[in-house]
Amino acid sequence: MEDIEFEEALRFARSIRSGHIQIGPTIQLGPHIPKSGLSHPGDAASERPDPEPGAGQSSGLSEPQRAELRDWLQKLGPFRKGPFSFYGERVASHWNSDAKWQHCRPFLEKDPGVLEGDVLDLGCNNGYYLLRLLELKRSGGLYGLDPAPSFYRQFCFVQEMVRPDHAIAGIQVHMAGHEALRSGSAVSTDHNPPGSDNTPETDLSRTSGVAARAAGSNLNAVFPGQFDAILCWGVIYHRTDPIELLRTIHGALRTGGTLYLESMGIPEDDLARYPRALVPPGKYAGARGIWHVPDAATLSNYLHRSGFRDIEILKQWDYSAELNGETGLPALTDYLDPDRPGYLKDGLPAPIRILVRARR
Repeated sequence: MEDIEFEEALRFARSIRSGHIQIGPTIQLGPHIPKSGLSHPGDAASERPDPEPGAGQSSGLSEPQRAELRDWLQKLGPFRKGPFSFYGERVASHWNSDAKWQHCRPFLEKDPGVLEGDVLDLGCNNGYYLLRLLELKRSGGLYGLDPAPSFYRQFCFVQEMVRPDHAIAGIQVHMAGHEALRSGSAVSTDHNPPGSDNTPETDLSRTSGVAARAAGSNLNAVFPGQFDAILCWGVIYHRTDPIELLRTIHGALRTGGTLYLESMGIPEDDLARYPRALVPPGKYAGARGIWHVPDAATLSNYLHRSGFRDIEILKQWDYSAELNGETGLPALTDYLDPDRPGYLKDGLPAPIRILVRARR
């Protein structure tokens, strides 16, 4: 998407602004959202199933507006995190992101740093989890960093569609990688090393004028110097140097601050005498840009060597049902060996997800 087209998308989003949003498994925007939805700061999210417009409910859009909305959603896609619903137009996402949220939320909702402090989602994608964090926040700021222009555009589209007095307007997202936490630069200039597979998660080179928009202010001017909690979910295995990433995160946390590190991993082997990490020769489970797939003990060692303390393995789970193959992106179930549980068709161990908590 060219920059001029992106600005047109944002103008359209502002033209159909709504103060009504349902924060739940599906992020819904539109005037048909019931009062139980999170429509302004301080409201609680509904625990009921997500509603869709029914008989007698108006979407609030004219047919030309609805057609234009569909067009912009197609151009902004595919959505990796979600799903979302805009005025009843449901947008499928590659991940059922609510599944991971339900695994992680019980730990987040007990952490005062998350509830009342400054929280950074590092590798925030299109901001889905930043929006879900509104369910928990009592005070403090929400911040996001992600280097992918396509994800940044999706978040901006959602944010511009909501009235400026809504809590979403206060979320600060910048198009940058973790390197910006050291430099204070709003746009990372890092590039993939030779031999890497370019993916939206790792490709920092397609910034063009979107980068200029994202770089409207220095990170030091809008981000706190350090954070009370950092979420780094689904990122570490995309980085060629996990220790460098974790040391950068360590430096960005306040003393006593908490890192919630979530990663693709492999199950621990009870017969192994040492921690293990798989280094795939290329694609792994159909996905590009996977550099290393550690077990829980290896993740703990990464954190220990990076200066963290109070390291806890919180949860490990099978995530094979969390990927939606209808988006055209690879789904884990397509690569599992049906005759050998726990393995892929190529003979490698099948991945799981691992959630670890550690403190500075």
